[in-house]
Amino acid sequence: IRRKRHSNAIKLTEGRTSARPGGPVTASPARKRRSKEEIEADRETARQRKEARERQRAARAQEKEQRRQEQRGRREAADNLKSLRPENYLKSLTVCIDPALLQQDGSDILLDTLATLEWRFDITPQLIPRSVTWSRALLQQGDDKSDSVEEDQVVLVLDMSDFIELVLSVKKLLNSREDGSGEGSVTNPLLEGLNREMRKVVMLLLTESHPDCPRTHPSDEQELYEALNTTLGMENPDIEEVLVYLQVHKNMSMVCLDNWQEITTHVCAVTKALSKRPFRSGLLWTDEVNDHQTLPVSRLFLPPDC
Repeated sequence: IRRKRHSNAIKLTEGRTSARPGGPVTASPARKRRSKEEIEADRETARQRKEARERQRAARAQEKEQRRQEQRGRREAADNLKSLRPENYLKSLTVCIDPALLQQDGSDILLDTLATLEWRFDITPQLIPRSVTWSRALLQQGDDKSDSVEEDQVVLVLDMSDFIELVLSVKKLLNSREDGSGEGSVTNPLLEGLNREMRKVVMLLLTESHPDCPRTHPSDEQELYEALNTTLGMENPDIEEVLVYLQVHKNMSMVCLDNWQEITTHVCAVTKALSKRPFRSGLLWTDEVNDHQTLPVSRLFLPPDC
């Protein structure tokens, strides 16, 4: 009897939805079951909403990465620009000195000056004997190693005796071309080095043969012609032919200096001028070289009576 009464109470409770005190008891309507199409439609709607959220997240992530790359690019551009400043670009340059130059008296002035300025220099054989060249380090991102590239400037230091040998070799070379004997019969280390460095701009520094002796080298084109006339017995047209050959075919100009202090000043000036190249690419960098008396190429190769 108790179980029957309990069962009837449960049925009565399930059949009621709401009852107000004193009001009639209303039966709840049966729950409507969803069709398969409705379920699939709901799933499709949920799937589309999920895909839309994922697309929004991907778009925000892509935009964030793009901003990050732009910031990285601006930082790299600023760092590159900073590295091209003369005071920083100078740190990437190395002054390369041929060991033969260190055999000359007074060459220690150059090494002492470079060490005092804390500039990088390297004593290594050069393709052109008795020359000074420059190389520039190329740093690679994410790599401790660095490659280097050679600058196009060469300073060639010769005394008058070496210059006379060069003039004689060039004259023999020109004569061999005229008589058809060929260029192989003329051998000169300087000419061979110049032939291997055809793209370089060569500045010839003509110095004293001996620092303690009176001036033995010319200070202008007039004295140069006179010295070659006296020493070699060459006529002005022959001298002009040799000098024009050096200018046109070897891209060489000349400066007459007295001692290694002036040579050191010239090398330092060229180094500073090279460090300013990135900011002054449109200007003639040679304007920064020095205040020494220079024999202009256009005037050097003219006979003195012109």
